[in-house]
Amino acid sequence: MEKPDIIITRADGRGITKADWLTSFHSFSFNRYHDPSRMGFGKLRVFNDDHIAAGKGFGEHSHDNMEIVTVILGGEAEHKDSSGGGGVLRPGDVQVMSAGSGITHSEFNHSDTKPLDLIQIWIETAEMDIEPRYDQMSFDLKEDTLTKVVSEGDEGNLHICQDASIYIGKKNKGIMDYRLKKGRGMFLFMIEGKVKIEGNILERRDSIEMKNIGTIKVEFINRCEFVLIDVPISQFIE
Repeated sequence: MEKPDIIITRADGRGITKADWLTSFHSFSFNRYHDPSRMGFGKLRVFNDDHIAAGKGFGEHSHDNMEIVTVILGGEAEHKDSSGGGGVLRPGDVQVMSAGSGITHSEFNHSDTKPLDLIQIWIETAEMDIEPRYDQMSFDLKEDTLTKVVSEGDEGNLHICQDASIYIGKKNKGIMDYRLKKGRGMFLFMIEGKVKIEGNILERRDSIEMKNIGTIKVEFINRCEFVLIDVPISQFIE
């Protein structure tokens, strides 16, 4: 097998959108941030780290043919969409919006006094123009666990129309082996903590993309929180 493909994006190397109410960091090209070399990773198209001021947010806007996942890190998010979905989400809550043939939604900080921190993930859909759908679920994210929160059809988590899985991990010092199947890649984003992956040190808000590798050794140097996304990749070299 050829040398594994590894791309590391440091926290300060991400794209950024700033407004008086929003600071959004982009791991891939998004909105006014455009880098032809950073157009996604396999079926993963967008990974945004958003910080929204109290009482502010995104007014009504539309999406189509994309699986949109929101993970709440801190604060409270208020969501409403044209499929009839809506509610208030808090840390430990995850929402999925299959935009399908078209959906309009708004997303605001529910609090008038505290900031809102969230991650938004866009994954390309496997089937075009499906009926729009919204769902949300609260997860008990225990220490020393890797919790699958989104998949194509496994029980006990949220479903998307794509053969991809999203995990939220909380790990103390130790080692985890993660096995990648052929034709798949791993994107790992550090929320907090310090980790060593295949000889590379990652810290808070760093990310790594890996493909063409079977078993990935992840060494947690201290207590870590992270998001791990397993997605289809177009190529696997043997």
